[in-house]
Amino acid sequence: ARRRSLVVCCLRQVQPKNVLLFCECMAILQPFLELHNLTPLLCGAAADEQYAEKCRQTLQSACPSSEVITSFMGPDDLAHIFSHTILNVHTAVYEAYGMTIVEAAAFAAPSVLHFEDIGASELLPAISVKHAEAHTDIPDRHTDMDTHTEIGADIDAKIDTPHRHTDTDTDIDNTRPGSSFPADMRASAEELAATIRVILSHPIRLRAVGEEAKRRAMARGEEAFSADLMRHVTMS
Repeated sequence: ARRRSLVVCCLRQVQPKNVLLFCECMAILQPFLELHNLTPLLCGAAADEQYAEKCRQTLQSACPSSEVITSFMGPDDLAHIFSHTILNVHTAVYEAYGMTIVEAAAFAAPSVLHFEDIGASELLPAISVKHAEAHTDIPDRHTDMDTHTEIGADIDAKIDTPHRHTDTDTDIDNTRPGSSFPADMRASAEELAATIRVILSHPIRLRAVGEEAKRRAMARGEEAFSADLMRHVTMS
């Protein structure tokens, strides 16, 4: 099965998108990422060249194996990236919608999002605190302590989850544990790094959230998805 090895931030490189936070966080996590053969990838237009250069330097000086893409990416490029993504880190503190969050979800790549004011979180609600508390031990190895599952391995395996009380319009099961991870993107890089480290240290939960994100993203038909997007655009 495909091994996912990319920790991705796919946003325009401008201050309102808070991309520098991702770069600082990856710098803090560099030993952990290297241990688990994970590669940070920053992709998005360098709309603010000075800010983008600061982001690039922060990331690549600490993580020499990291990748930075500022050129235009079409659907095939994004598909290739997200199909190899283990976690999408969306650092913006506000999004009317957040299209790349849903695009990542379509490839079973879950996102960690600001805990409020992100439009796509209506479609991809965050994992509950109760569910997260069931996974509080953080192993410092290649494998999950209990399951010996390698981080990033076999992410596309089927996850068996009970089906109850589905949404009548989209057949989305609202009893499932969540389809994204919450974080405070106004917090320090150290705090976000700690959150991401916890997320990445539990591959079974990570895979389950990714599969639920994919199910929810694919359950939305084109018409419903367009209606959601237009509603958020008109409200912004």
